[in-house]
This record gives sequence, C-alpha cells and structure tokens, in this order.
Amino acid sequence: VGAPGHHYDGGFAKYLLVEAQTLVPLPDEVDFVMGAAASSAWAGSSRTSARRR
Repeated sequence: VGAPGHHYDGGFAKYLLVEAQTLVPLPDEVDFVMGAAASSAWAGSSRTSARRR
C-alpha cells in the first residue's frame, strides 16, 4: 500500500486501481484539481519530513 507515483509505478496512468483504504474523501467544496494538488503537496512534505528524522 502506498501512493502511485511515489511508492509504485502508475501515477501517470489514464486509469488506476487502488485499495479502497488508500482513498481520502474530498469535501464538497474541494474540486478534483485542488484535491490532487493538496495530496501532492502533502506527499512531498511528508517524504521530506521522514528523511529528516
């Protein structure tokens, strides 16, 4: 389990199959573009923080 493109190949695939437990629901006021940007920013900062430990 991990993030496509970060932990395994497939982040740029047209279609992607992932485990349901890895999904995060977006609030109604957050569109897919903003949700994708937020998840990418979180993944990058999370990875950087883990390396600093």
